[in-house]
Amino acid sequence: MRILHTADWHLGKLFYGIHLTEDQARFFETEFLPLVRDLRPDLVVVAGDIFDRPVPPAEAVSLLGEILTRLNESGATVVLIPGNHDSRERLAFARELLARLRIHVAVEEDLLSEPLRGEAISLYLAPHLTPLHLKEILERRGQLPESFSGGGEKLWELLLENLPPFEGFRIFVGHLFVEGGKKGDSEVDLWVGGEEGLPAEIFRGFHLVLLGHLHQAQQPEEHIYYPGSPYPLSFSEAGVNKGVWLFEIDSASGRISPEFIPLAPPRELKIIRGLFQQILRESPSSAYVKVILEDETPVPQAFERLRKLFPQLLALETPNLRGPSERLLLPESTHHWNPRELLEIFIREVSGKAPSEEEQALFEEALRRLQASLT
Repeated sequence: MRILHTADWHLGKLFYGIHLTEDQARFFETEFLPLVRDLRPDLVVVAGDIFDRPVPPAEAVSLLGEILTRLNESGATVVLIPGNHDSRERLAFARELLARLRIHVAVEEDLLSEPLRGEAISLYLAPHLTPLHLKEILERRGQLPESFSGGGEKLWELLLENLPPFEGFRIFVGHLFVEGGKKGDSEVDLWVGGEEGLPAEIFRGFHLVLLGHLHQAQQPEEHIYYPGSPYPLSFSEAGVNKGVWLFEIDSASGRISPEFIPLAPPRELKIIRGLFQQILRESPSSAYVKVILEDETPVPQAFERLRKLFPQLLALETPNLRGPSERLLLPESTHHWNPRELLEIFIREVSGKAPSEEEQALFEEALRRLQASLT
């Protein structure tokens, strides 16, 4: 059996004010779909975050329809699961009809408790599940002890322990974070205080674990794989190899032959650092560009002047810029700051000192409440 593993497409992503749907359409037309045509996989796994947000733009929905049509024409069976960026309800549209075309969408846990089964292979599909969702599933099945007080790890252990047994080759597909995986700047953490990293040991009952959620291709454990996003989703991923995993599986012997296949991004991302006069000597580029100016004094109309050289200049940062008091000023772009860093910047700006433990605790509580409102 031949499996192509991809994830984290984030169709319809808004990148520094630019909708990437056109770039993404070009990528699938020139890179991904020709690869599927040439490799002819039996199964294509899309492990979550198909869209970039729960209500995607119409162009992104149309693009998904085109991709699924082409995948169906290739003869491959396709499985998709929602990630934390997706809306289950929207992905569930025409689910029963798609299943007749060998396109299976796991919007609930039904394809986990009743896995898809082929010749000597069982495919367990888990949509993105928060601790609250996990509790509801276990309570509904009568599998949650009355005295239960554990967190997400224990909930996952209970769920996996109660899955139906199958003697053949067992494959798990999910959208979650396994300990040992490396996060990047583009994995926006909307679940602070809720989800936690899961130990690889809880997946010991599976021969192969195919995951989404982390945007860099990696293998935290021998049988656990992330393909990463197929193209860069932040400037921190500029120059990082992007692609998909291909697995050749001998289900009789249990032998797995993995291969990471790199793919060219739809448009190059570049980070250019230096003094303003040095950067003016750079060659023109049509890439998406972020400039980090190292000048300590303001450069008049720096963004407009640099954009003549880099038409797709999206971000300008000035980390060394100093005001009259010689204090470092804030960079012009703050897209890369996480919530805790923004809190510290704000508190230092208004009080001149770092946030206290009490302020940090109140902030964490606010983030936890935000998570609860989103779930």
